[in-house]
Amino acid sequence: MKKFDIIRAITDEKKFSELIFDLVSAYKTSEELTKLLKEEMTEDAFRTVKELNVSEYPLQLDYLFATDDEIPRAHLSVENVADGYAECDVRLTAGHKK
Repeated sequence: MKKFDIIRAITDEKKFSELIFDLVSAYKTSEELTKLLKEEMTEDAFRTVKELNVSEYPLQLDYLFATDDEIPRAHLSVENVADGYAECDVRLTAGHKK
């Protein structure tokens, strides 16, 4: 799926407008922006955008346009489950650029 298709699928007006504003600010020419929007999105980035679209968190360019190696990841280890709650240890791993 192309990045353009992902952006068009964003249903929250505030998230959409913030993302469009960031895109226009980040890319200096329409040619650069067009090239970016024609790129295919990675599966991990697509999943992240889908999750953020329905959450309270803002969409960020870092997630939308990152490669698989650059996406931050959260690793959860369940320590204890009781009374309908799970106690978890969380470790965040930031992506890196090669």
